[in-house]
Amino acid sequence: MRALAIRLGAQPWLPRLAPVVLGLDKAFFAATRGRAGVLSMSGLPWITLTVVGRRTGLVRRVPLLAVPHDDGWLVAGSNWGGPATPAWVANLTAAGRAVVTRSGRDTPMSARRVTGSERAQLWAEMLATWPNFERYAQRTTREIPVFVLTQVGPTVAHVPARARHTGGRYLFARGGRHTAGLTQPDSTRTEGNPPP
Repeated sequence: MRALAIRLGAQPWLPRLAPVVLGLDKAFFAATRGRAGVLSMSGLPWITLTVVGRRTGLVRRVPLLAVPHDDGWLVAGSNWGGPATPAWVANLTAAGRAVVTRSGRDTPMSARRVTGSERAQLWAEMLATWPNFERYAQRTTREIPVFVLTQVGPTVAHVPARARHTGGRYLFARGGRHTAGLTQPDSTRTEGNPPP
């Protein structure tokens, strides 16, 4: 299944199906309470990244192919090699934090964008998992951003959550209790878009 997914991922027409793929993934994610998505069925490593929109302060979720790295993940804002950087990249850059959901578990993560020789090294690591990243890089003139996600808190069972803003701290509502999820200084609250 994984080899088929890699072959499909290389097709130039695939980006046109992005709205369908994202819609299906969101439906699987909701139906399985964060345990599965479209990528999980392909045998590829995957996460759902939850980040606060930099303008709206609303929770934004996006399914991503993610490469295991140390105790965290590597993710790339490839947008299948499209000319525009996906909105989640700007949101993640502004917030510096996210929640990663995988297999029905939520983990708070810090996010750091890598550059230079570190990016080159990690890019090679990502290509070993998903060779199509190189195809995507060839389709665009922009440098595809790469982030390292590092765990910063305990992993808990996934509970569908709403975010609310309180004095610069975003809290996830979980069954009547509120647990700290994403933090973002008020000074960085500019506008946010839904993920592509």
